[in-house]
Amino acid sequence: MNPILTSYSAEKKTQIREFYSLSISSLLHFSILGLLSPYIAIYFKRGGLPFGILFLIFLANNLGNIAQPVWGGLSDRFDRRKIFIVLASIMWLVFGIIIYITPEFIIFVIFFGLASFFGSSVQPIARSLIAFISLEGEETEYQSKFGVLLTTSFTISAWLGGMIADFYDFNTLFFIVMILAFLSLIISTFTVPEYRMSENANKIKDINKKDNKYVNFNQKLKNLFKNNLFVIIVVFSFLGGFCFYFFFSFMSVFFSERGLNLSLYSWSFILSFSLFMLINYIGEAYVKRKIKIKKDIVNLTEEENAEIARQKNQISIKLKMVFIFWSILGFLTLCILITLISDMSFIILILYSFPIVPFFFTSMLALTSSVVDLEHKALAIGVQGVFVFGGRSLTVYVGSIFLDIGGFPIAALVNIFLMIILLLMAIYTFKKLEMI
Repeated sequence: MNPILTSYSAEKKTQIREFYSLSISSLLHFSILGLLSPYIAIYFKRGGLPFGILFLIFLANNLGNIAQPVWGGLSDRFDRRKIFIVLASIMWLVFGIIIYITPEFIIFVIFFGLASFFGSSVQPIARSLIAFISLEGEETEYQSKFGVLLTTSFTISAWLGGMIADFYDFNTLFFIVMILAFLSLIISTFTVPEYRMSENANKIKDINKKDNKYVNFNQKLKNLFKNNLFVIIVVFSFLGGFCFYFFFSFMSVFFSERGLNLSLYSWSFILSFSLFMLINYIGEAYVKRKIKIKKDIVNLTEEENAEIARQKNQISIKLKMVFIFWSILGFLTLCILITLISDMSFIILILYSFPIVPFFFTSMLALTSSVVDLEHKALAIGVQGVFVFGGRSLTVYVGSIFLDIGGFPIAALVNIFLMIILLLMAIYTFKKLEMI
C-alpha cells in the first residue's frame, strides 16, 4: 500500500476521532443551555417578575458571552485550551447542584451568570481547536458540521426542556443539568485533545516560533481590527444580536399567554431542527458538487490543494449569505404577522418553527472563520461573541420596556424597523465579501 496514502488515512481517522470527542463535550454544554434558555422567561414570569426585571436574568447570561475574548486571549497567552473546557464543565456542575438544592431566584441569577461566564469559553476555544484538528482544505466543512451538531443538541434539549417543564417541574430540569455537566466533565477531561501552537508551528502563518507561547493580547487585538472584513462582520453581528433578540427572548411567554403549553412550543424546536438539518445538508451537497475534486488526493499539488480550499471558501461564504438573507426576511415576516394578527398564535408558531435564528448566527460564525487567520480565530470568535451578546443584552432591556408599555404588537412593530436596517447591512456586507 502507498505509504503516503496510509499516512493520510491514519491522519484522517485521528481527525475524525478528535473532532467528535470535542463535539460531544461541546454539545453537552449547549444541551444545558437548550434545556434552560428558552424557558427562563417563563420560570421567572411565574414568580411574578415584570419583563423589565427579566433583563437582569438575560444580562447574567450574556455577561459570560461578553467574556469570550478573555478566554480566547488566555488560551493563546498560556498555550492551553482543554483546561478551559474542563473548567466550564465544573462550573455547570456546581450550578446544577446548587440550584437543585436551593431553587431561589437570586441564587439562580448569580450562579447561572457564573456558569455562563466560564461556559462561554467553550465556543471560541472549541472552534480554534477544530482549526488545528482539520486537514488542509477541510476546516470550513468541519466548522459547519460543528455548528450543526451544536444546533442539534440545543434543539433536542429545548424540546425536552419544554416537555419536562410541562409534565414535571423545573427542579427536574436542574437535576438533568447536573447529569449533563458531569458527563461533560468526564469526556472533556479524558478525550478532548490538547493542541498547542508551539507544537504545531507549521500550521500557523506569519508567527515567529519563539513567540508562539506568549502572545501579546493587545497586539493581536489590534491586528484583528485591522482586518476590515472582520470589522464589518462584527458590526453586522451586533446589529443581528440587537434586532433578532428585541423580543425573541420572550417568545415562550408570548405563546404561553395565548394558551399554547410549553410542550407544544417545544415541538417547534424539533421542526426547526429538521428543516435546519435538511437545508444544511442540501447546502453542503451543493458546495461539494460545485467543486470537482480529484479522487487521487495524494497526487494533488500544493497549489491545487490551495485552489480547492479557496473555491470551497468562496462558495461557502455565498451560501452562508443566502442563509443570512433568508433568516432576516423570515424574521421580518414573523414580526409583520405578530403586528397584524397577534391572535393567530398557531400560525405564528409554525413560522417561528423555521430555523431563522440558528441559520443567522451559525452562518455569521462561519463567515468570521473564513476571513481571519488561524492565529486569530479563537480571539476573533470571542470578540464577535462580545458584540452579538452585547447587542442582545441591550435589546432585551429596550424590548422589555416596549413589552411593558404596549405588548407584543408594539414591540413587533419596532422590530420591523430594526430588521429593515439589518437587511440593508446584510446587503452591504455581501458586497464587501464578494471582493475576497
